[in-house]
Order: sequence, then structure tokens, then C-alpha cells
Amino acid sequence: MNCTKCNGSGKSSWKDRLCPFCYGKGTFPGVDKGAIFGLVYNIGGRRAHGQFKTVFPAKVRREHGILGNRAYYVWRMARFHGGADMRMPIVCSILIDGDPYVDVLDNMADEIAKEVFGTNMAAAERWMS
Repeated sequence: MNCTKCNGSGKSSWKDRLCPFCYGKGTFPGVDKGAIFGLVYNIGGRRAHGQFKTVFPAKVRREHGILGNRAYYVWRMARFHGGADMRMPIVCSILIDGDPYVDVLDNMADEIAKEVFGTNMAAAERWMS
């Protein structure tokens, strides 16, 4: 699907530079749920195998580009909705700005929050008032 910021042109409206949201590609690939789950859960190790990560390494975002940004968004929003981290998730929202698959990523974060933390409404209850 086309980037919602550059409308598929791959160019930024600022001085004809590449669009920083889609990395100049103009489109976003479909969501690979398996790859995202692989980045937000610990895969290796005897003790932490299959556990939700408590820390998301910054190098994952740098090395994986759009996939890394999406994984960070899902990880951070799951922690927010589950009540593990109640600070407003501004950075993760900025990282996926322009991504047309935000709804899919939000659904993934909700599913993970329910599974890992038992709720996806902790943030809503806290910030509602």
C-alpha cells in the first residue's frame, strides 16, 4: 500500500528529499505477523524462551527498518495497553507515521496485551479520567 505521507511518490514535500517515513520507497510492505512476533518475544535461551521481551533493543529498529519500527510499535503499545508502562507512547507513534497498516498493528498489540498482561484496557482506565 502507498505511504500515507508522500502518497506513493517516495519524495518529501520538503526540498525534494526522500520521504523519511517510507524510506523513499513510496509503499509499505504487508504486515508479516510472524516476523513481528519473533522480534517482540524472546526466541532463544533456556529461561526466557517464548517470553515477551521486557526491553526492546534499539539496534533491532536500526537493523530491520520498517519491520523494526513496526515491531517496536507493537511491543510498546502492548506494554502501554497492558499497564506495564503507562507513559504516553509518542515515539512509537512517530516511528510508524505514514504506515497504512496501523490498524493491523494496533490489533496485534491488543492481542499481545491480553495474552501477556491479562488486559488491554489498563491505559484506557488510567488515562480516561
